[in-house]
Amino acid sequence: MAPKIFRMSRSTLVLCTDCLKEHGPAPGRWDEDPLQECSICGACDSDAQEEMNNISDALQQQWEEDQPDLNDPRDFK
Repeated sequence: MAPKIFRMSRSTLVLCTDCLKEHGPAPGRWDEDPLQECSICGACDSDAQEEMNNISDALQQQWEEDQPDLNDPRDFK
């Protein structure tokens, strides 16, 4: 299972759950930020990154399908 990644609000500090437990408790608000890497150990949430890539690919494919066909005059009404 991929680690969860958290960013301290208004900070560049990003920690995975293991580092947060090991070096915590850290005061402040921690928000999940799954596309970042842990500032200490470099862990990343590969599941979240794969899901984002899949969404991006699906949006790109939909955009390409929505583009007019330059060889079809009906697309230029």
